[in-house]
Amino acid sequence: MYNRNNQQLFESFKINELQPHLFLDFNYTLILKNDKMNLVFEELFLRLIDKYEIKIVYILENPENQLFQRGAQLQEFIQKYLGGNKINIQRLNIILNNYQEDLNDRDLILIVQKQMEFIYEKFSKDIFVFRKIKTIEQLQKEFTIEKRSKILTSIFESFQLQLQKDYFTLNYEQAYQLEAIIKMTFISILEKIQVNGMTANQLNQDELKNLKQFYSAILNHTQNTDPLFLCFYSQEWDKLVNETASLNHSDINNYNCLKEILPQFKSIILKSKIFEEVNKMIKSSCQGFNLKCRNLYQR
Repeated sequence: MYNRNNQQLFESFKINELQPHLFLDFNYTLILKNDKMNLVFEELFLRLIDKYEIKIVYILENPENQLFQRGAQLQEFIQKYLGGNKINIQRLNIILNNYQEDLNDRDLILIVQKQMEFIYEKFSKDIFVFRKIKTIEQLQKEFTIEKRSKILTSIFESFQLQLQKDYFTLNYEQAYQLEAIIKMTFISILEKIQVNGMTANQLNQDELKNLKQFYSAILNHTQNTDPLFLCFYSQEWDKLVNETASLNHSDINNYNCLKEILPQFKSIILKSKIFEEVNKMIKSSCQGFNLKCRNLYQR
């Protein structure tokens, strides 16, 4: 359940016992560009796409007889999460909330459906209306058992969305901040490793051979099909980082903190492809070092 009005992040996790549906109530602020929880929400959404069949109920603030602000927030949501996919648009459940004019529900729904059809060519999914509540009597009138049952039945009978990670658009303003931290940390480490590599001409032939094999293993790890393999699973890379004498305590701390934090945002990182770029930097550094070792070894 996607709720843009409630001020709690996760208001409820409810399981319907008769129908196998888990209802998650999300707050609209989670998709705002500068919200501190944005990356957490996007990571959660990407993980849900991977594991579960998803249906979405979008609660749209709509006080007037037309789509409020031409449905700008709804259109933004559809583009960001559904990629404008027409099948998903047809399966999106919509509740018009806080309606304050005089049309009956049926007439308002017909107007909104026509506007949706104008924007998206076709929209036949059920739309429900809740009016602005001012009194207890209005509350009881709006939230009848019959009305709630109709909404639940519509949700239960609807098809799941065909969500794909390719449809989903990251909040790149915050993703770039995460990418910048990752790049800065690895660039700092690589620069100091390269400085250490300048002393290779002081090594004997056996040491050069062993060092070349060591860097070759790291080079192979940069080409693993999992772009996160090097950072999380390569013992050689970990050993190189921790044994690089010129790395100060801050560098090691930053790197270890990243290793602790990054798994929590794995889906976002994989989608942003930042580690493909990191692996290319490390690959280039390893190739340069191996070439230097080979030239020295051949002397």
